[in-house]
Amino acid sequence: MSSGFIVSAASIIGAALLPAFLLTPAANAAPNTWQMASAQIIDQTGFEQPMVAATIMVPAGMNTTGGVRWRNQPNDCPQGHTFDWQAASPDQLWTISIIPSERWGASSTGQPAGVVCNVIEVRSAKGFLQEWVKYYRSGARILDYRDRPDLEQSTAQLNHQTNLSGMRSSTRTDAGEVLIAYNLNGQELREAIAAVVVITESAFSGMGVGPDMTFLQGFNLPAFAMRAPAGSLNFAMMEKIRQSIKLAPEWSARINQHNQVMSRQNLNHSKKMHDIRMGHQRDMSAILTKGHNDRSAAMDRSHREFIESIRGTETWNLPGGGTTELADSNNAWQLNNGTIVTTDRPGWQPSDAGLSGTQLQRTR
Repeated sequence: MSSGFIVSAASIIGAALLPAFLLTPAANAAPNTWQMASAQIIDQTGFEQPMVAATIMVPAGMNTTGGVRWRNQPNDCPQGHTFDWQAASPDQLWTISIIPSERWGASSTGQPAGVVCNVIEVRSAKGFLQEWVKYYRSGARILDYRDRPDLEQSTAQLNHQTNLSGMRSSTRTDAGEVLIAYNLNGQELREAIAAVVVITESAFSGMGVGPDMTFLQGFNLPAFAMRAPAGSLNFAMMEKIRQSIKLAPEWSARINQHNQVMSRQNLNHSKKMHDIRMGHQRDMSAILTKGHNDRSAAMDRSHREFIESIRGTETWNLPGGGTTELADSNNAWQLNNGTIVTTDRPGWQPSDAGLSGTQLQRTR
């Protein structure tokens, strides 16, 4: 699973920028006698100067690396920014990590479902964590998995469904936590990873012209992990650390401004393109699940053109009103008897065959 994966309305865009643990209400955790210290998570490159993006309480003496990572290069996946940060004890056995977002997808066409980093079918937090462990913790053993309804409930506002003519789409969240075991330099370790994933599934009707098509896209909100020597992993402390994250107000304001600018630019572009990405997670999935509350004629046209490009068809205006969808060709005629004729022959007219009819115009 390569490094580097909404989706929909502005609320999803904003949520996709936050680590999953930031979306959870505080929970009562058992008191702990560890000495804690505040650490800063820095955005080094996002704006004109480095900014504190968030703070987190970690055990004193840990060394920190990483921060907010911006993916701006053409081959980066996904584009945008995410959290990628770690605190570690001097011996590297104890670690606290914020795991960056990834994006994946698959489709019935055999082609990637929009802009994705990995072509796989993952439909749950458990499936994502299994794939993540397989790639990033090669050789690790999965000891246990549990659902995290608290995380899932805190992201329930991302769930929605869209039903349009010839298209159905649903977006839902899922959350879970996995416990794994592995050996590092002769030391047996345990690590717990908690994650929220957002899954969008869309289906397009073939409308009798071609086969039905299905698309799956998913991504994880930045996840949280804690590692310790076997027998020492403290889940109550993990929760306290996870819940200690606080976004810096100034950085949050700048990110909101950035998202608003990106949303305006992409909204204009979306009138012509269905694979546009909105903010950190914008792509074709975002357009398909956007809510469509204010669906304009331009959006209807772009949806039709998207389907036509996959089916290899074109929509033509009929002389008496209405339209018809035909195999893609250079010219189309409706003969006087109502028959439709298409041809790629330059300059061909019905009179060449002793017939008469009206030349059709493409629907714009």
